[in-house]
Amino acid sequence: MPDYDTDHEDSEEENEGWGPSLYNNGKGIKMTLLFTPLIAPLEPGKKRRANAKPPVMTRIDHFHEDVPLRDFLIKALTSLKREDLFECSWLFQGQELDDADSFSLSYTIPRRVTDQVVVVNEKDYKQMVEEASNKSPFEVKLYVVENKTGNGDDNSEEEAEHEEATGSRKKQKTSLPSKEETAQAKIIQELERRHRCEDRQCGKTPCYVAGANAEHIHLTHMHLRTWAAAIVDGKIEGVDQENPPNAKMFDPTNKHNIDDVALLAKRRLAQNRDTVAPAITVNFPGFADVFRAPNAPPLAPVNPTTAAPANSPRHRVPPPPMKLDSFCHRYELSEEIRGKLDAIQIAGPHVLRLISDTDLRGEGRLSIGELASVRDAQLRWTHALANPA
Repeated sequence: MPDYDTDHEDSEEENEGWGPSLYNNGKGIKMTLLFTPLIAPLEPGKKRRANAKPPVMTRIDHFHEDVPLRDFLIKALTSLKREDLFECSWLFQGQELDDADSFSLSYTIPRRVTDQVVVVNEKDYKQMVEEASNKSPFEVKLYVVENKTGNGDDNSEEEAEHEEATGSRKKQKTSLPSKEETAQAKIIQELERRHRCEDRQCGKTPCYVAGANAEHIHLTHMHLRTWAAAIVDGKIEGVDQENPPNAKMFDPTNKHNIDDVALLAKRRLAQNRDTVAPAITVNFPGFADVFRAPNAPPLAPVNPTTAAPANSPRHRVPPPPMKLDSFCHRYELSEEIRGKLDAIQIAGPHVLRLISDTDLRGEGRLSIGELASVRDAQLRWTHALANPA
């Protein structure tokens, strides 16, 4: 994406009579224009790729801080050679028009305002100028996106073909359930209805009441599927919606029901608790005296209540905070480095230990040399704390 610098030599001429600017050696606030046009119409018989995007045009220019909004738009669109966008521009005309807006405008300020801010009126424009002229390097990045105007009949056929092509790729094959699966699903619903537990003390539903003691067996999804499959199969005699198949999971005397996942989890938890070995301490009074020299003094008894554990953690005291401006000034970090650290809200050197080099290179946009300077200053600051004069 080539950049075109349209700077002029004479400051009076480049600022269209507004006089020398206070910024960038009199040239004005630097603006980088990123223009995204509409996708060009296709030739007859051709189709567009699904992920096709229009090429982004880039221009670099300067504008005077006192230029009003309309003159600013004239300069920007003239630099892009898109004067045709003036007629349907709500921003340029100063009001909403019957037709759609011809373009949208937003901006970011390098290293300070990273999220795009939309400009829709004179107030937004003045705020942009104020932000750009507030701190060096006095520049703004502008995003101009062309919008579709008119009724759009020319491209309706093309858009229909594009939607049809992309829609066909999004369609996925869905497998329909078999007749047996459909029959099992209906039987499961009927089993859940028939065996809904009315006993308030049970707390689980559905349940199958079995055995001489009328014990409740909670019907899990596996119980229901096994029961429904046996009914659909029809090969097991005596199995119906009131009588389950002869399986251990339906036997109330089977206390080790391995098909219940919840029961398995409880059993495993109980086993883990039971297998925790207790700590055993064995004392041998006088055992150390066997290996002591004949004339050596007796060993002092160790008080177990006062002995420090061998692997007791050491509590680190966090370093005292220091302001970022003071840190950069003391360790001779450049204003550009200070600005980048301030943009990602680095309060001072006391928080740098919590931030990785990857974050400083990515979010902080530090070069390798700048990162080395920051880490060197951090190391010297840490050394100064450990070795006060």
